[in-house]
Amino acid sequence: MVFIRPSFLSFDRYRFRRPDGRRRSAAVTQRVDAALRTTLKGKVHPMTRREFDRGEAPGDLALGRMVMILKRSPQQEAELERLLEAQQNIHSSDYHRWLTPEQFGARFGPVAEDVEAVTEWLKASGFEVSWTSKSRMFIEFSGSAAQVKQAFGAPMHSFAVNGKQHWANAGDPSIPTAAPAVAAAERPTREPRPELIPLR
Repeated sequence: MVFIRPSFLSFDRYRFRRPDGRRRSAAVTQRVDAALRTTLKGKVHPMTRREFDRGEAPGDLALGRMVMILKRSPQQEAELERLLEAQQNIHSSDYHRWLTPEQFGARFGPVAEDVEAVTEWLKASGFEVSWTSKSRMFIEFSGSAAQVKQAFGAPMHSFAVNGKQHWANAGDPSIPTAAPAVAAAERPTREPRPELIPLR
């Protein structure tokens, strides 16, 4: 559930197809209705506790370099695991045959239509979309705290932790139900949970 048809992607036709030769279909199959929501559970940092909460962020607080993380299908996850094992197997034809970011995105990322759908929803919500990864798994965007609250239903709060001020969502975000490919909206991080955003 997220949306875009990047015109800058010009991959070979076979790259958009599944191993059995059939073209992968888009996950976004209906019109995106912002009124129909799905809550993303487990997207609140464990340190955003009541004793650290210093109140909601001002609506005009600028939040940059937020990242929408998209999901792979279970079939793609399984195929990726098989490829990773094969790339380390000296007896495999895929041994040390590495993929470019574009090849990885075409094979294991969402289809272009889904990425376009997400991008268009972000833009329609007032965000500025600045970058889409070649893997198609990440969309970087920026906006205000008010826009985050309106689009994701999760207010940003100030938290004082270990003597430092941080900004973070105070509740689980939600997204349009028509966009099941979306996993989270957060700052770039290696962790599966959104990090606390230090106040600059």
